[in-house]
Amino acid sequence: MVASLSESTRRFSRLKFKIWNDISHLKELSKLVEAALTRECAALAENLEAKKADLSQEESEYLDGWHKIDFLRLQEDFPRLQRYAMFTTAIAAVEANVVALCYVLKENIGLTVEFKKSQSNIISNALKYLEKRAVVNMVLLSHDIEKIDMFRRIRNCIVHSGGRNTDSVPEEIQKYCDGFRTLSIDDQERIVLSEDFISIALHIIRQFFKGLLESSEKAWKVKPASSPDAKSRSR
Repeated sequence: MVASLSESTRRFSRLKFKIWNDISHLKELSKLVEAALTRECAALAENLEAKKADLSQEESEYLDGWHKIDFLRLQEDFPRLQRYAMFTTAIAAVEANVVALCYVLKENIGLTVEFKKSQSNIISNALKYLEKRAVVNMVLLSHDIEKIDMFRRIRNCIVHSGGRNTDSVPEEIQKYCDGFRTLSIDDQERIVLSEDFISIALHIIRQFFKGLLESSEKAWKVKPASSPDAKSRSR
């Protein structure tokens, strides 16, 4: 039996709130992390200059060399690892919320076919379920879906290869990074996420969910019985 309209609306609204909340919290956390890294670099530079104040040129150069590894960690290694962590968390949230949407629409429409979460390409399989079973119109979402899938592939490189471009079609990742101003690939073949990348990625994720949620709402609210797998709506 399909849930009443009020029950369906509450269920859908809770998921929408969670999705926007996830994105908002990740954006705030990203800002805090970037600000902390900037402060640490500035503090290290200030401390170094204070130490060099009464030193000879030779001693100053020696001290610069001694602290070179510290600056490298603060300017390259730490930001890379922090941004990798933020990005993988963001994509994990996308996966979890798209799967949750499948469960919500199953209940709201009364679908007889269960969504089975796969181990590979969770997002693609969930979107196929929504399109085929819940009759969610994906036509206007194709561009956003392509972006999210590229993010998934980049995430996989980060998780499985420490950020190295080991995608099955590496030239596509290279081309994408070349055309994305906050993405690049370094001389070790690692994907580099620049300072503003997380903010831009979260904006793209927000746009993806905005379109997906609008199409999903129409699937059960405007035409609740359009799915061939739907049970009869209770009155």
